[in-house]
Amino acid sequence: MFWPFMGGALDDTVPSLGKPGWQNPPDFDFHLLVCSGPRCHVRDGASLSHMMKAECAEAGIAARCLTTTTGCMFPCNRGPMVAVYPQGDWFHLPDRAAVRRFVREVLCEGRALPEFHFHTARLARSGA
Repeated sequence: MFWPFMGGALDDTVPSLGKPGWQNPPDFDFHLLVCSGPRCHVRDGASLSHMMKAECAEAGIAARCLTTTTGCMFPCNRGPMVAVYPQGDWFHLPDRAAVRRFVREVLCEGRALPEFHFHTARLARSGA
């Protein structure tokens, strides 16, 4: 594949920063999509991703989680928020205590957290 703005074929690119290039995504159980849109950002959403990674590491599940910071995910009045896939559940996580409970109860123990849960994606709701 050739990308003219890069000056050469992508396959010929040497990995940088001492890390190998990635051919495949890492294996994970949970893809955590952390909103960093402007309204979540104002509500301390900018630190949510860091808190999430730290809590996952402390709980010993960091290798099972792929945490991705996104742009605005639209339910601005529910921020700061995280969506968990493939489960399709969306959570409002207002502070570190909520993040800790989310990691322990939802990710580690597979339990519900109804006081922070506000949405389930259509495909997950349909059972497909």
